[in-house]
Amino acid sequence: MRRETVVGATGPGSRTLTYPKALNELLGTKFKIVSGYPGGNEITLALERGEVEGYCGWALGSIKTRAPDWIRDGKIRPLAQFTLAKSGVLPNVPLATDLASTDNGRRAIEFFAADSVLAWPLVAPPDVPAERVAELRAAFNAMMQDPQLLAEAATQGLDIDPVSGAEIAALVDRLYGTPADVLDLVRKINASR
Repeated sequence: MRRETVVGATGPGSRTLTYPKALNELLGTKFKIVSGYPGGNEITLALERGEVEGYCGWALGSIKTRAPDWIRDGKIRPLAQFTLAKSGVLPNVPLATDLASTDNGRRAIEFFAADSVLAWPLVAPPDVPAERVAELRAAFNAMMQDPQLLAEAATQGLDIDPVSGAEIAALVDRLYGTPADVLDLVRKINASR
């Protein structure tokens, strides 16, 4: 917030561009966004080379996969968690919503951060009977607790952190209930250069 900080980004529609724009607008940060990197690996290399000073929208699981020692050894310093709930791995890092000074700012950050929960949903058509939805949800929950799946994920260094169908549905309902003035703010951030 005191000085311009250069961050790498891929392009429109990405967390790497939207998150620093939102933080600039809502918190008063001074991120200078360098857009055009093909992907996260290239932003990581840019960090290593000193081309950029930061990376916004880098998922914790991705950090642990691409640069496992960076958090462990303090090579990077997370400033805020752009998620809906704090990670136990970063207990002293505030949520971005906690840094917003207005209710609309908090709601706008929550709107953007919802993708951290909705990241890889499994969906079905709207006309699926309730009993079938319940069966599908139960099967998903059972799969997420399967010892063989968990063991295979562990061998690949993958985190398993499932979100229940009920949680997803509740979040979607909350998003649909976003007030018009907050949606206007979200649109403004998405449209800004």
